[in-house]
Amino acid sequence: MGREVEQRVLPDSMGREVEQRVLPDSMGREVEQRVLSDSMGREVEEVEQRVLSDSMGREVEQRVLPDSMGREVEQRVLPDSMGREVEQRVLPDSMGREVEQRVLLDSMGREVEQRVLPDSMGREVEQRVLPDSMGREVEQRVLPDSMGREVEQRVLPDSMGREVEQRRVLLDSMGREVEQRVLPDSMGREESRAACST
Repeated sequence: MGREVEQRVLPDSMGREVEQRVLPDSMGREVEQRVLSDSMGREVEEVEQRVLSDSMGREVEQRVLPDSMGREVEQRVLPDSMGREVEQRVLPDSMGREVEQRVLLDSMGREVEQRVLPDSMGREVEQRVLPDSMGREVEQRVLPDSMGREVEQRVLPDSMGREVEQRRVLLDSMGREVEQRVLPDSMGREESRAACST
């Protein structure tokens, strides 16, 4: 392609041999590329990419490597619109669906793991795992229901340690906001409770 490539072979801090290339990509941006073996002897292509022509001037660090199950993972570290550092991975889940995963800090400094994936019906689901105000782990999903309404769903334990599935339907058929919980009653039967506000 006529591009000039600067190539070096050198050991890294752990004594592993690193093949390093500096070259422009198809858009003329400078890319520093390293090929090395990780601690398990797998070959890892590590790409540190600086986007010089980006209007926001953001630096993006990108790696492509296999995970523990041998799946190829594309990983980026970049700041989001609020300047928070976001670690982003793109990988297939156990069902072969592509999952976009981000790890970031929310406004209270808590670490939030966020995934974007399609559900069994092909709908896009935004999923977050974060602690609530009482330190309990909450799994949160945002998805459309069968009527196309946006539903916010959380799964968390209640004060008695029972698992509670909580849904918030932003607007019902009459335009009212409905909060719905599904939890077991004292006899272990599933009970649905709903509360609506006008």
